[in-house]
Amino acid sequence: MNRRHLLTLPLAGLAATPVSLPAEARPAPLPVVDTQVWLGQHPWRHLPELSFPEESGVTEAWAGSFESWLHRDLDEVNSRLAERCHRFPGPTRLRAFGAVDPTRSGWEETLRRCAKDHAMPGLRLLPGPHGYDLEHPALVECLAAAAEARLLVQLAIRLEDARTLAQVSWKEVSPAPLPALMRPGLRIQLLNALPTLADRLLLKRLVDAEIRFDHAMLEGIAGVAQFEEKLPGALLFGSYAPFFIAESAHLKLVESALPATTVIDLCWRRAEAWSSHLP
Repeated sequence: MNRRHLLTLPLAGLAATPVSLPAEARPAPLPVVDTQVWLGQHPWRHLPELSFPEESGVTEAWAGSFESWLHRDLDEVNSRLAERCHRFPGPTRLRAFGAVDPTRSGWEETLRRCAKDHAMPGLRLLPGPHGYDLEHPALVECLAAAAEARLLVQLAIRLEDARTLAQVSWKEVSPAPLPALMRPGLRIQLLNALPTLADRLLLKRLVDAEIRFDHAMLEGIAGVAQFEEKLPGALLFGSYAPFFIAESAHLKLVESALPATTVIDLCWRRAEAWSSHLP
């Protein structure tokens, strides 16, 4: 039995499958909506091109651009991202999440282009690389504009483990101000945030504010199961591919031994419900 097939077994709701099971009799993988993938050239790593093997089950993925970390012309970055998503090969549907830096002049036009010109479903904001915290007045305006434009908002709280981070100085980002910034129509997902949230009361406040998370950097034995037990419903599937190998996100579900209904919810139902207003 190869490793990739092993990953599909729990996701298909099977406790065990004979090693000799022929390929045509194997269960189809569970549909997955991956809420965090990236395209383009990483600033200081040579990463493989993003791809989705058939057995991964990924039917839809929400993509940002590595180029948005350091490039200053975000309009060009977003245009390339939209084109890459449109031309992405294979059956997986890629949805582009554009970058906006609310601290720079002209961000309103960048947001408008994301929503109108490129018909993007959401934004992926990068407070660390772009040098602002979540109390910045411009961010409040940006979130209000995103809600008005019916754009989903993803906030990248962390982009790399500090132990492997290149020698660049990025601001530490605290999500503490976010509950007070929530408003009707505003939908926020925090990317790679869970390793930084040692404050359980803050985490509970964020969940109570209907802020969502991905599980790409969720660590610990049966970490997904523990999170689901304490704060059910707040996690969406997110792999951080290709920065992380996509299989790691599946393995987190496998080793947590989740009920089949929870796996289905985490893999696609929650993302589908959270983005239900999108065309």
